[in-house]
Amino acid sequence: MVVLALLVLAGLWIVMTPFAGYFVDTMNERIEAGAVSAQTADAFAFNVTIFTFWPAFALGALFLFSIIRALYERRVNPYD
Repeated sequence: MVVLALLVLAGLWIVMTPFAGYFVDTMNERIEAGAVSAQTADAFAFNVTIFTFWPAFALGALFLFSIIRALYERRVNPYD
């Protein structure tokens, strides 16, 4: 299941990256034109940073999920 999740995440990354690039290009054009405030540009930069690191967050979540699931499925026989 973890391998399948990694494949799905890789596919999402490949599909979403061109869309993010389009939004970054559009925002850069608006920033150069002076149509965007400094606060909006900073917020957009933060969102781009989060998008850049979302695979690491997803891997961390998968790691925690696998540990919790393994502990949940652990079978302990107290008489062995």
